[in-house]
Amino acid sequence: MDLFRNNKTGKYFIYIADAGEHQVILVNPYNEVEAWERRLFDEIMEGQGHDLLSRGLVTEMQIKTYRKKMSRMEIEREIEERKKSWEDWEEMTLKQRMEKIEKALRKMSFSARQEFFESVATCGATIELGVGI
Repeated sequence: MDLFRNNKTGKYFIYIADAGEHQVILVNPYNEVEAWERRLFDEIMEGQGHDLLSRGLVTEMQIKTYRKKMSRMEIEREIEERKKSWEDWEEMTLKQRMEKIEKALRKMSFSARQEFFESVATCGATIELGVGI
């Protein structure tokens, strides 16, 4: 966890991410996530949450806000990656899709392939019988 010290107030803000060339996104001492001009901060410190908390540099709420924001950003990144993968999949020809599936299956262990095919067979049987529809 990186902290930025405000050069005017001396208070510490938790770093989230860069926001353009001269700005950073930080969790301020009031637990708000905002973009700030980088030039307003003069010291960068790295540390563990519990250590920074015990030294009185940040509050527990700041740490909770930081963790919540980081978690949300990770979920958003994963969603974007999945969207991109789906868009790539949709642009593939049937032959390209089959090659990709075959390549993935070759990488799987025998037991993993067996489990995969059993779940596909179960899914197909479920659809044929109308179960769960």
